Formats: sequence, structure tokens, C-alpha cells
Amino acid sequence: MTASVNRAGPGGSAGAAPRGTESSASASGAAHADVAEYALRLGDDALVLAQRMGEWISRAPELEEDVALANIGLDLLGQARALLSYAGSLTGRTEDELAYFRTEDEFRAAHLMSVPRGDFAVTICRMLIVSAYQRELYARLAGSADATLAGIAGKAVKEVTYHLDHARGWTVRLGDGVRQGAAAQQGRCGGGLGEGMHAPSVSRAAGAPHAMPASRPRAGTRAGARADRSARRTAGGAKGEDGRMSDLEQRLQQDLTSAIRERDELTTATLRMALTATKNEAVSGSQARELTDDEVLAVLTREAKKRRESAQAYDDAQRPALAERERAELSVLTRYLPAQLGEDELRALVDAAVARAAADGQQGMRAMGAVMRILTPQTTGRADGGRVAALVKDALR
Repeated sequence: MTASVNRAGPGGSAGAAPRGTESSASASGAAHADVAEYALRLGDDALVLAQRMGEWISRAPELEEDVALANIGLDLLGQARALLSYAGSLTGRTEDELAYFRTEDEFRAAHLMSVPRGDFAVTICRMLIVSAYQRELYARLAGSADATLAGIAGKAVKEVTYHLDHARGWTVRLGDGVRQGAAAQQGRCGGGLGEGMHAPSVSRAAGAPHAMPASRPRAGTRAGARADRSARRTAGGAKGEDGRMSDLEQRLQQDLTSAIRERDELTTATLRMALTATKNEAVSGSQARELTDDEVLAVLTREAKKRRESAQAYDDAQRPALAERERAELSVLTRYLPAQLGEDELRALVDAAVARAAADGQQGMRAMGAVMRILTPQTTGRADGGRVAALVKDALR
């Protein structure tokens, strides 16, 4: 082994390391090791849970759920690859070496991830617990000083937000079933699956957010009461950083719960699709956010438009049963939309907007954009956008 040569500066002697260099190098190496260990733990969590989700392919209770669980498994696998690649870059190993060429004892995944698949309720309970934890973890980790971890977390938080929403829906559905099923679901979520994740020591050393505590607070203590309240909030619905969910979204969630209890299949299916659309909208940007009432209303308006167009398409194809289903779903969505404008009311708004644009010196078809900007706040949710645009074009010609 060849010794490195240090040329001494003023006051130093040749061959001697400058004062503090060895300790700085040691501290830097320790920091890299901590980050690598942290990324490895998170990567192993995602990798092992992805394999557990894959076990449900062709075994889920519904065909759509078969696909949904497979997609969740693929999300987790993508997170695992990113985290293991980063851990490997810090330790001189490849992603495949970490995934395939370690012994069982070398994996760092939390025990919760490797709990046997069990029945469907066990999988849903685990998904609820893990995705709630991961959403908070990745949301904070997105602000990490480590740019690579922050980038991975920024993408992952959108995915686990969907996972949490999916788990919530099934938790309500299973818990609101027959009495025996509800009791069994509560037992699964409150039993051995309630264990913690990783100890926080490495998280702190890596400059990452603290992980969940290693054990659950005891029942009957203040900490236990706070944990119970937190769990109920997790199962009941997400809130934004200001503590508020959109009033309209809360109403949708409450009505969905009531529809499930009353076994109203039409309302249940329609509201599930509507809430999924709002969740997709909430994570569609660069950062997950809570939607305002106006944004939720815009989503519902789009969903209603889809039903109208689908019903017309089925009518044209002479499929009356399918057309009737689309119109039935449209009737459910209409409960949450403002009263629709009549033809005369809409024409009056268009005429007023055209006159306002003309007063500002904008006339003819070139005024189309200005007129639509005036009308959009007045007609959102109250009239189909295509219908509004057609009337504006007629008025400007």
C-alpha cells in the first residue's frame, strides 16, 4: 500500500497531515455511511413490501383490485430501485448486488414489511399503516439537504398519497360490512401490525426526518390517546397543513361512507371514482396539495361532462343499458354541482361579457379569450364549457 504524501504548508512538516484533516475526513466518511444506511433501510422497506404486493396478483377479491395492487407494487419497486441505487453509489455496490446478493440477515427492512401476506384485510391494514407513515416521511424528506434523497422523496410522496387513499377506501368498506367482518378488521389493524418502523438514531445521523417510534404508546396514557386520535384521523381522511380539508371533499367522503353502509352500489361507485379523480388532481403538480372547494368543483364538473358524453356515445351505438348507467352516475354527481344555467340565463351572461370586452376595445373573434375569461368564473360548474364557447362564438360573429 502506497502512503500518500502531504506537502506541508507554513508551520507544518513534510509527511504530517494538517491539523484537523484526519478528523474531518473521518466525520465525512461517517456521514456518508449514515446516509447510505438510511437509504438502504428505506430501499429494503420498499423492495420487500413490493414483493408482498406482487403475491396478490391473480388472488385479489376483484379484478380491478388485482391491477391496483400490482400497480402499487410497481410504485414501491421503483422507489426501491432509486434508493438502492443511491445507497450502492455511496458504498461501491450496484443496485442488483444489494437486491440479489445479500443474505437474509443483511436486509434492513422493518419487520412489518415482511409479515406474511395473510388475508386481504391484513394487506389493507398494513398498507394503511405503512402508507400513512411513508407519506409523512417523504413529505419531510423532500426538504432534505441531501439533494438525491429529496428528489426521490418528491416523487415518492405522490405515489404513497394514492396508496393511502386506496387503503382508506378499503378500510371503510371492510369495517362497515357485517359485524364479524368489522370486528376482524379492527383486530387486524390493532394487533401485531401496529408495531413501529425503524429506530430514529440513523435517521438523525443522516440528517433525515425522525422515523416512527420503535414501539406503540401504551393504552391509557396521554401518548396512547394521542396515537389513537392520530390513527382515527388517518383512517378518516387527510387534511392539509392548515388542518382543513375542502368542505366539498369532506361532504363527498361522508356521503361515500353513508352509501357504503346503506349498500347503495350506484352512489358508492360514483363517489369512489369522483374522490379518486380529486386525489389524482391533488398530486398532479410538482407537490401534493389539498384542493380548494373551487378546484374540487372543477374536477366534479369534468366528471359530469364525461358522463354526458359517454351517455351520448352509448345512445349513438344503440347501447341503452350503458347509456342509462352513465346518466344515473351523472344524477349522483349533479347533487354536488350548482344549479345549471338555463339557455336564456346563459345567453344573458354571454351578451354582458361580450359588451364588457367591447367596452375595453376587444371585438370580433379576437375577443374570444377575453370574453371566456370573464365568463369562466360565472359559469364553472353551472354550464358545459363547450356550450358556453359555442354561444360566445355565435355572439362574436
